[in-house]
Amino acid sequence: MVDGKRVGVIVPAAGIGSRMQSKEKKQFMLLEGQPVIYWTLKGLLKAPVVDELIIVVGQMETERMTAYLQEWMEILDSQVPYKVVVGGDTRQDSVFCGLKAISPQTEYVAIHDAVRPFVDGRWIEEMIHLMMAESYSACTVGQPIYDTIKRVDSSACIIDTVDRQTLMSVQTPQVFSYQMLYKAHVKACEEGRMGTDDTHLLSELGERVKIVNKGKHNIKITTPYEWEMAQILLKIEE
Repeated sequence: MVDGKRVGVIVPAAGIGSRMQSKEKKQFMLLEGQPVIYWTLKGLLKAPVVDELIIVVGQMETERMTAYLQEWMEILDSQVPYKVVVGGDTRQDSVFCGLKAISPQTEYVAIHDAVRPFVDGRWIEEMIHLMMAESYSACTVGQPIYDTIKRVDSSACIIDTVDRQTLMSVQTPQVFSYQMLYKAHVKACEEGRMGTDDTHLLSELGERVKIVNKGKHNIKITTPYEWEMAQILLKIEE
């Protein structure tokens, strides 16, 4: 809890990961002897504020994930209650499945990618305090864009240069008022809209979403390049 308010964490882990070009789903690929999602959960559980953990997986992965969690929660010496939930066809659908499965007493919910293993769960508490202090409906980890950004045509020829001072790349975890995020998902479902991420759904309701910079190491493993980077970073962090 944070100041007496219940905090839940949802980890969407139902993705196929076709860009990794691997037979195994990327969240279950072994990184230093453990699946990627193990390291993700280990990082999230650094936060003593987490009251509930929801892992959203594909239909065929429920037994495997449940068995993993029974083992890992003991290894990590964690008493946090958890559920394994079957997801939907898209990430947005899977997050909504998680929202419907979480305790109705939840006041803040964090959404975090299963394949961002270098998360620090203590960021969640920091973001909730920021939301409380500044009246934001949501807060997400992200970082400035340092490369020059060009707008191009269909032939990949440059049209103009985009002002990067107004741009940031968005990552996870993303923290929300639970009721506000649930409302945003219901509305998107009713209208048949798909957001690029959960903050997109909040922004479409006119809500204020704050971005905080937590550095470059919070990588998402989506391609063989990030896989190589993750192996290097894990050795450094250990």
